[in-house]
Amino acid sequence: MKKIVLFSGLMVAIFVMIQRGSNVTTSANSDPSRGAVVWDLSYQEIAAVPDDEVEFFIVQEVAARMPGDFTNEAAPDLPPGVRAVYATWEVEAQVGNGGFDQYFENTDGALADEAVLAFRLFGASGLADLVEQALAQRQNIDALGRLDERFYELGSAQAGRIRFIRQHRESF
Repeated sequence: MKKIVLFSGLMVAIFVMIQRGSNVTTSANSDPSRGAVVWDLSYQEIAAVPDDEVEFFIVQEVAARMPGDFTNEAAPDLPPGVRAVYATWEVEAQVGNGGFDQYFENTDGALADEAVLAFRLFGASGLADLVEQALAQRQNIDALGRLDERFYELGSAQAGRIRFIRQHRESF
């Protein structure tokens, strides 16, 4: 049940952004010669976005600037707060949609270590612990399934992410 609620919440956020004619920039802004993301969004632009939309706003801005799949190598110049929001949001979106197995299949766990640190930073140590366990068990589908259930029970790190975004402007 929580899996469906989490996924539904993410889909509603996406739908709301589309319906409101989101002020998210959709043109890519990357340096293809380096493969790095150019982050030119000011904190004032982030601060102007309401709490219920700010995470998705940041994620969409990262996606719009990506030259391809997000990896640690693709975005070394992103501010640490942006990377933390993106890494944890991606874990929650992927696991919420299809479990840890889907997360590793779609991302190869490229940002899993970073997500662990970010979940702790956002006050979601339980989610951090589960991602660590999933990393250790990534080849064991049955174990990942059990971790999925625990992940859904814990809920989202959304409140911690929003609090961090609002309180640590220097990270963005």
